[in-house]
Amino acid sequence: MGLRPLRTIITIIAALTVVSCGNDVQKELGNPLRPIPNFRGVDQYGEAFDASALRGSWWIGSFFFTTCETVCPMLNTEVGRLHRTYSDVVTFVSITTDPTTDTPEVMKAYGDGYGAKRGSWHFVRMPDDSMRSTISTGFGLIRPDEPDMHSTRLVLVDDNMNVRAYFDASDSGEVARLEHILGGLR
Repeated sequence: MGLRPLRTIITIIAALTVVSCGNDVQKELGNPLRPIPNFRGVDQYGEAFDASALRGSWWIGSFFFTTCETVCPMLNTEVGRLHRTYSDVVTFVSITTDPTTDTPEVMKAYGDGYGAKRGSWHFVRMPDDSMRSTISTGFGLIRPDEPDMHSTRLVLVDDNMNVRAYFDASDSGEVARLEHILGGLR
């Protein structure tokens, strides 16, 4: 057998393996939990952010504020670690729950501290009412009247803008399950 047919066979096997892994992830996650409505804001570079640009890619959403001294540092340390390992598989979107304080410049410095890279980890600021609606109605995480307005949960969103799973970043078992799923997307 010549090299050309052998390369073709290897390419087909590799493609089937990738499709098979993606199907395994879909089966493991089950049906989508809820659709994510489009949302818009401004990122840490002062540029317009439109979530519809994420359609076609898997991504992980999280919620934070830069002056948080309780759960946010742990959350973003974990997201930073995941980002370093899986930014080739998923995009990361961290939405601030304190848009008054968290200007693009503040979010940029904050993101830099966790190793955020342009294009693969977006820190997003939006008007307070849009942010509350996005978190509560869109992601189904927090009631809009909750005073803390942040969570340790990571939200896995598929390429069709559907929530597929929630993972508690403070639970090593849940983070390990998320990493297993992300590995299956490779």
